[in-house]
Amino acid sequence: MLVWKKGESGKMIGIAFRKEVSMANYQDLFQRIYYISDAIRKFELITQENKIIGLTLDFDSEKVSFNELEKKVNLLIEQEFNKNLSIPSKVKWKSKVQSRTYFKNIFQVMEEQGEAFEMGEGLVAVGQKFMKVYEFFDQQLKSIVMSNFNAKEYQYPTLLSYKALEKINYMNSFPQFLMFITHLHNEIDTYYKVQDSQMGYEEYIKMSDGIGHCLPPTMCYHTYQQYSGRQIPREGIVITSRGKSFRYESKYYKNLERLWDFTIREIVFMGDNDFVFKNNREILLQKVIELFDTIGLIGVCQSASDPFFADESMLDRRAIQMLKESKYEFRLNVDAEHTIAVGSSNLHNDYFGKAFDLKFADGDTIKHHVWDLDWNVLRMHFFVNLD
Repeated sequence: MLVWKKGESGKMIGIAFRKEVSMANYQDLFQRIYYISDAIRKFELITQENKIIGLTLDFDSEKVSFNELEKKVNLLIEQEFNKNLSIPSKVKWKSKVQSRTYFKNIFQVMEEQGEAFEMGEGLVAVGQKFMKVYEFFDQQLKSIVMSNFNAKEYQYPTLLSYKALEKINYMNSFPQFLMFITHLHNEIDTYYKVQDSQMGYEEYIKMSDGIGHCLPPTMCYHTYQQYSGRQIPREGIVITSRGKSFRYESKYYKNLERLWDFTIREIVFMGDNDFVFKNNREILLQKVIELFDTIGLIGVCQSASDPFFADESMLDRRAIQMLKESKYEFRLNVDAEHTIAVGSSNLHNDYFGKAFDLKFADGDTIKHHVWDLDWNVLRMHFFVNLD
């Protein structure tokens, strides 16, 4: 067992991994720990000779015992990090500008100016200065899409049918992000009972009518559901939308860098291989790169992978994404050493075409490519002067 040490909130106890983890998987492992148990208050990963050998953590012993927590930690390691696959990212773009003045404690400054308000875990309200930045970047992206690709724009509802996520087996890939919607069972007796009693939320859940809808983790699922079983022109189509997306980030939420409730601009290309991959993917990426270089933003566009969770094949799936370069991520510097992701390009091949029965007008199912580009426009406040 690793040694004890003092932490800010009390004793930190060590858990040694039964199997060491490669440093190449540091970020993926870091983003998993709080999902192991709600009892974990804080943690630190322990490294030695380019390996991650364990962690120290502070936890609520009334919720879970140390022995149970130790089992959970090592189960995660053995199930999701049983291979040390390390594939370096391919850099597609590196900003021309390499130095700039960074804005320190910008969220704190926004709060002091009355431009930002923390409304709860993962929830933030913003004021007019921020909204101007938000609208500027969103309009720039929308203009690129509308002027270059003859796109159609839609406004989608906030709620998403749970069946849409079932079609793509979302629960097997990203269960940690799911957020559900329900309502009280539609019976007059239920309403009277609620009115006449002092219930806690657990009792309300027992009287609910199950799960029919969820909060969308991204906007593109609305588009795929919209065109499910419908005819798509052989020449392909481009759809764009802006709306709310929701992901449960546990204790990883951090002001405007990582929220449970955020807004994105989504761009979806549906068509054959030539339309999606050869003709339009590269054009759009280059247009965005030109925008960033013109504004003078510092960062990179590089191959990346999704945060697959709770699946023994997780590392294999990540490796395939990296090898095929099916996902590119734009990361911009918030200071000289740290970056955050502001958008990603995701090439889905025929996966969504099959899942949603996306058809060409002549009756053929789309057998080749569906591609989407999503932008978290809320994060763009880090890169401009709000004054």
